[in-house]
Amino acid sequence: AVAVSTGLVGDAFLAFLSVVALVTMTASSLLIVHGRGIVSQVFDPPEREQEDANPVLLGFNAMGERIEEFLRDRFGQVTIVDRSVGGAASPSVGDDELVFGSLEHEEVRRCCSLSSAPVVVSVNEDLDVESEVLKESPSCPVVLSSDDREASLELLELGADYVIDEKMLSSEELAERVRER
Repeated sequence: AVAVSTGLVGDAFLAFLSVVALVTMTASSLLIVHGRGIVSQVFDPPEREQEDANPVLLGFNAMGERIEEFLRDRFGQVTIVDRSVGGAASPSVGDDELVFGSLEHEEVRRCCSLSSAPVVVSVNEDLDVESEVLKESPSCPVVLSSDDREASLELLELGADYVIDEKMLSSEELAERVRER
């Protein structure tokens, strides 16, 4: 405004600068909000094919260890996602099969290829994370766990193929039910 009043800048140039500022602010706001999606579409490699994908086990506790053994027998290799430091301490788990982190982060979900996994099993019992699992893996069987009957019913309504209720099933009973399928 001072430059216009002193005559250093004309009205037309000030209008041009205002339009440039508006376009720049709009573009930067869109990049801040949608930047990860745009960058991942442009720079990320395409998803792995389903034939190359491993089954995914989310969380690693006593029940997860039994399920990991079964999945390894059936598929050969299992991708384990765990956020605890000492979680996947099984001698059969290699570093290339372990993804450290939480599924709350998009990078972790993309790294373990949930969308192309032949089966996804979660022993996390976090309703928000398990809802994300259902959204990310619509085309494969999804087995989730819950310690609450109401949460189990909600997960089934959201589209889970099976819900493990630890109060009702032991890990051996779960293995038998999965083998029967």
